[in-house]
Amino acid sequence: MSYLSIIIPCYNVEAYIPKTIESLSNLTDADSCEFIFVNDGSTDNTLSYLQAFAQKDSRAIILDQHNQGVS
Repeated sequence: MSYLSIIIPCYNVEAYIPKTIESLSNLTDADSCEFIFVNDGSTDNTLSYLQAFAQKDSRAIILDQHNQGVS
């Protein structure tokens, strides 16, 4: 069995994250995957959107850290 991890770096993407979450939510046949959101110290409401999504979808994992810049 294969497993897919989708890593999504996030920094102040409040304007874009709702559409991303909507797209991921529509992956109803993707039970063997996880969505790893790396919140890099966002100062807008990005983290709030991610936390709300994680409450609804068990495939969501949030890693929250202080801003460290581009990987």
